[in-house]
Amino acid sequence: MATPDLMMKTIAHLNPDALFVDGLDDALIGASYRGPSGQTVACYDRDKCIELIIEQDDLTYVEALEHFEKSVEGAFVGKSSPLFVTFFGSEIEIMLEIEEEEQD
Repeated sequence: MATPDLMMKTIAHLNPDALFVDGLDDALIGASYRGPSGQTVACYDRDKCIELIIEQDDLTYVEALEHFEKSVEGAFVGKSSPLFVTFFGSEIEIMLEIEEEEQD
């Protein structure tokens, strides 16, 4: 797989206006195309972003999720904003673990 640096350079070459998320380079998984305009945008692994926020900011999963949803995913600033992908299984497994812990 390409390095985050190479992916960012490639995406920026295809779309000089493409936006990237500071501090979450390790969650970058590639590029996608936004709608009919065909804008190339950065594409991140949503769960990896949350994991990195937990590590970097020493937050709980719930705190990191709230921060991510409000300040990262919720920071849509136009057609060059990145996309975030959830791979089925990972987030569901985490949520089930949290529910089990809350029941104990």
